[in-house]
Amino acid sequence: MDFVTLLTCCAVAEACLAAALVNSGHVKDRSGWQTWALSLSMRAGAFLLYLLPVFVPAWSFRQPTQFAAVMLILFSAAVSMKGTAEFLGIALPRWPDLAPLALIIFAYGLAFTVFDSPSGRIAWVSIGLAYGLAWSNWKIVRQSIGSAHERWFVVTALSLWVVVLLARVANVLVLPAAATATAISVASQQPWFFIGYLIAVITTVVGLIGLRGSEIMGHLEQARLEAERRVNTDVLTGLMSRAAVLGEAERMFLALAASNQSMAVLMVDCDHFKSINDRFGHFVGDLALKELGRATRAVLPEGALAGRFGGEEFIVLLPSALVPASLDIAQALRLAVREIALESGRRKVALSVSIGAATVSPEDRTVQDVLNRADTALLQAKTKGRDQVVSGFARLSDHSPES
Repeated sequence: MDFVTLLTCCAVAEACLAAALVNSGHVKDRSGWQTWALSLSMRAGAFLLYLLPVFVPAWSFRQPTQFAAVMLILFSAAVSMKGTAEFLGIALPRWPDLAPLALIIFAYGLAFTVFDSPSGRIAWVSIGLAYGLAWSNWKIVRQSIGSAHERWFVVTALSLWVVVLLARVANVLVLPAAATATAISVASQQPWFFIGYLIAVITTVVGLIGLRGSEIMGHLEQARLEAERRVNTDVLTGLMSRAAVLGEAERMFLALAASNQSMAVLMVDCDHFKSINDRFGHFVGDLALKELGRATRAVLPEGALAGRFGGEEFIVLLPSALVPASLDIAQALRLAVREIALESGRRKVALSVSIGAATVSPEDRTVQDVLNRADTALLQAKTKGRDQVVSGFARLSDHSPES
């Protein structure tokens, strides 16, 4: 493949990859994406501008055109550095970062005007691109974005690009360039450079798209977990939702039944809650439920689960290890609720709860049997005057219902 064809392929590849970057990534989060695409587009335009005298032999501005093309390439390195900073969410390149690139541009200008050195011009433009890529590589290494596998894929691709550029520098500096040689004639002796360049560009952009894809998947997973948390959590009390706590009750029941173990269920009801709403308003009623949720979370030991069953009623699930202490836990919860201090204006709002407790019986076929027994015990607690705990079992070894 001849030099002109290779350079044309590079221009087309850069343009296509720029389009791929613009059309990839999350619609609302394209930090750095469009800046990288601009950098690729600048190089694609520079390649075509560089080839203009080749395609149009009568073109009378050959030297200025080539100079403008190379300046565009060198400035694309600075734009690429800016895109990397935006992508990583770090500070944009400052003068200390851009000073080496400015010196390279100055050196290229000397090689073009004063020394008229084709080899020097190729060397300086390659060093400029290598510097911009090396800067981006270093910044990506220091950031924890995406998976380690994807991050190192991008770093490896960028390193390949830098190696290709530096190898080109070493190659042109030892080439026996004739006095009449041009930058194109020198570059045409290096088809391996353009092949390596294409491979490096494509692998880098593929890696970047994969890295952004990983980032987007991470955002989607976080969104999924957040949605799941919202579904499984009662917004007002911070306890589990009805569906979530009943699902856990079913899971615990099946697991414990298989191992012939027990579990305790506490049905908790806020006493005279309708009266609180009627006397103090629904805002105070909601505040009372929030405080009940806070007190429940504070009292329950590790391993216990609690959820809002509906309205002012709650469910507490105690696994087998906590069954012996289930009545003590219920009493601790009842006393903690009595300590809640609520005020509406100058009036104090007294809170109390009635609690019904039950454990799994060998005769239970579903978890609903346990819940029904706990609910029956709760009704007995309310009938007896509220603000008390009634158990649906007398002893842990005796599962016959008893108040």
